[in-house]
Amino acid sequence: MELPYSVDWEGVRAKLRELGARRVLVQLPDGLKMYFREVEKHLGDYELIFQGDPCFGACDVPLSLWTLRPDVILQFGHSPMPNLDYGSRVLFVEVLSEASVERALNSYLLISREEKVGLLATAQHIHLLETAKEWLESAGIKAVIGEGDHRLAYAGQVLGCDFSVARSVAKDVEAFLVLSSGRFHAVGVYLSTGKRTYALDPISGSVEDVSDYGERLLRQRFGAIAKAEEADEFGILVGLKPGQTRIRLALYCLEVIKSAGKRGYLISADILSGQTLRTFDVDVYVNTACPRIAIEDWRLFHKPVITPIELEMALKLRRWEDYAMDEIWRSDGIGKFG
Repeated sequence: MELPYSVDWEGVRAKLRELGARRVLVQLPDGLKMYFREVEKHLGDYELIFQGDPCFGACDVPLSLWTLRPDVILQFGHSPMPNLDYGSRVLFVEVLSEASVERALNSYLLISREEKVGLLATAQHIHLLETAKEWLESAGIKAVIGEGDHRLAYAGQVLGCDFSVARSVAKDVEAFLVLSSGRFHAVGVYLSTGKRTYALDPISGSVEDVSDYGERLLRQRFGAIAKAEEADEFGILVGLKPGQTRIRLALYCLEVIKSAGKRGYLISADILSGQTLRTFDVDVYVNTACPRIAIEDWRLFHKPVITPIELEMALKLRRWEDYAMDEIWRSDGIGKFG
């Protein structure tokens, strides 16, 4: 099965030669794992080890797998976070969509036509932003590409845990168009800004207004907060992935829980799941790892999962009208990987 994306294989090989690599640990996101044979075809003269665990992003470089003694960790499909020092032996391989953005933009015009929109994209589609901007403006729609914070490699880039690009222009636009596969990133933009948001898939040419789905998620969030208001024991989840670790935030959560006369317990894990946490029989989990665990994965847990912002609301430290999407602005993990 051929990879339906563009990869600079010669550039990858040149970098591996420069580093004198022989053993290479390959990280593929779940959506790309099926193309492992394509990686083998281009890099098969190296000693490749494919990581079987999920790879959630540039925050998720597996320090524990240095026990395999790879010369290089090769992560496909993500761009590095500029605020993290990965060292010289963690390489990120851009995997760029070869699709045209015009089909998805035409689909958007069939269902809506705002006068001014914000444009965002995931790493696979980031190179399509300027083309999309020119296309929209030729159709009479003002398109704005925002600048994000220090965790983003490109203007207009959106991560599942960082919507600073959208927030930077939210006051100036009527809606957002997110070039991505699926609704995951677009939903985060909606929850972060409250603006109507469309997910445009350049590969399928489809478009989806995710606003109603986002509202359903918000109602679920408020239900979890209401349950947390009655809780006496809280398990505070601390992720071990270097770009997700927020131990200072976890300690803050522990402090406010104790100040409210309740009990809190710090619980750490590399992959946080309902199965691994089932033995910690507390009333509510407070998640300080990847923010999306509470948003999309809450059904996998046997107890409610809330964010630190939602904890403040449950403890009456924040008003309901001041609800905000949890985002990772700073991680407290190891600053150098290799």
